[in-house]
Amino acid sequence: FGVLLYEMVTGQLPFSGNTPVDTLHAIAFEEIRPVSQLRANLPPSLQRVISRCLRKRAPDRYPDCKDLSAELKAVQREVESGISAKVTLGERLREQLASLGGLTPRTWVVPAVAGALVMTIIAAIALGERNPFDSLLPFGVVGLLVWRRQRHRRQRLGRKFVAKARKLPEVRIVALEEMKLTVVVDQAVAKTYVRLNAILDKINGSMFFGAPFTMFITDDLGPEEVRTLLKGPGILFMRDEPAARQARPA
Repeated sequence: FGVLLYEMVTGQLPFSGNTPVDTLHAIAFEEIRPVSQLRANLPPSLQRVISRCLRKRAPDRYPDCKDLSAELKAVQREVESGISAKVTLGERLREQLASLGGLTPRTWVVPAVAGALVMTIIAAIALGERNPFDSLLPFGVVGLLVWRRQRHRRQRLGRKFVAKARKLPEVRIVALEEMKLTVVVDQAVAKTYVRLNAILDKINGSMFFGAPFTMFITDDLGPEEVRTLLKGPGILFMRDEPAARQARPA
């Protein structure tokens, strides 16, 4: 009902992706964009109703249709009277924080760092420092450490992906070429796609900048293709065949 209501008032689906698997992942993990950002003239009370309908945890949603109906009637009275109930600052902040839940670090880290730099310079000037730019020295040190860490981020994040993907018994091989992950599985079922895409999204979400990883999942590689893949330099993980056979269901 929350999905239907969201589409009725905005003309857009609350969850969408480039593929069905991406859409399933959005339904399971991502927060909706507030309807007030798409239609500024909507009452805040309607935003609260839709948000509560689409909470991820069942206890956070309406316990029954009676409570939902009562709140929708209150929204109707606001619309008909033209008088909207006041929204507390706490409620507005909660809604904004919920909408930020789906953002990745690379979305907000640059504005946050820029804001910190500006505030540091303003504070230094206000305190009467002769050279306010001396206060930027700590940022330079931190920047150097971040740069050194980012030099090896591709392999580091690739190993982080493997640490989680190898827990799936159907995963046989993981290879990395540039920013493309190739995952060979015993059987590429929908559950495997959803789990691997969820892992990849978390890895990409931890990246501050740069191109994200892409992934190719297959269970249809012939022996020659597998040998070619194994000869490449980008192998991150290969399951031991006896262990793999033991993990497979009979």
